[in-house]
Amino acid sequence: MVNINASDLNLLKIFHALQTHNSVSQAAMAVGLSQPAMSHALARLRDLYNDQLFVRVPGGVTPTPKAQQLAPEIAQILASIERTLSEQKFLPEHAEDVFTIGGTDYLDQILFSRLIPVLMEKAPGIRLISRQIKATLPKKELESGQLDLAIAGFFDDLPEGFYNQRLFDDTFACLVRKNHPIIGDKITLKQFTEMKHILISPSGVLEGVIDEALQEKGLKRHVIASFPSFQASGWILAESDVILTAPARLVESFIKYLPVKVIPSPVKTSGFTVKQVWHQKMHSHPAHRFIRQEIFKIAQQL
Repeated sequence: MVNINASDLNLLKIFHALQTHNSVSQAAMAVGLSQPAMSHALARLRDLYNDQLFVRVPGGVTPTPKAQQLAPEIAQILASIERTLSEQKFLPEHAEDVFTIGGTDYLDQILFSRLIPVLMEKAPGIRLISRQIKATLPKKELESGQLDLAIAGFFDDLPEGFYNQRLFDDTFACLVRKNHPIIGDKITLKQFTEMKHILISPSGVLEGVIDEALQEKGLKRHVIASFPSFQASGWILAESDVILTAPARLVESFIKYLPVKVIPSPVKTSGFTVKQVWHQKMHSHPAHRFIRQEIFKIAQQL
């Protein structure tokens, strides 16, 4: 019978991270270790199982047949341990979890700027990683654990196995730089279609909801550039004579810090709802639930 006292069960968590991410550096980030420490842990795993387990390939590492055989058993062991620990009382001030949240820099500014001070006070050991996502639900990343939570305004019908919570609603507003040579305090639809536009597009396209609304009227606008970054669009706008249509809550921060002004949009569009989405495997995780609750509280105060 194997002496379990001679084994480090933390190595199972290392194994699972390597199996999930297929990258030593990404696995190290996921479990909060340095890359040298992760490499050392992998060496110990190899000694423990007398197998290479994960071998280097272009772009990362790949599991050996032995690792593939072990993977479901180790995942089951970790899930059992997690369930056992989750039954204990959760104390935020003692938590040392790392959470990876997918979203956009729009949400970073709206929510994270308020969430960080809360965590510093209530749960100083919790760390956050923000990752940018494209304009679709990151289903595989949430299922695999690469993302713990996703927050955006473009999640519609969710597949089975996912939870979601409404955070807040938002609409769109138009922006131009102050002292614009043509646009004063308002803009006509004709001016709007004749101007050069920039577009915020996480998915990297040159059309959005404004273009769909214009098409219904038989009209179109001239989009000269799109950017994945919400923040970069504000700086570009402040230095040029283009026009930007952006989420109204983001606009509030632009006019606070940048030399730009808001004008009523001549194009009527429906707003959007920002939601946080997570996989069912994280639904009862106490620290995960704590983060969701704090994010929801912040959203209700916006």
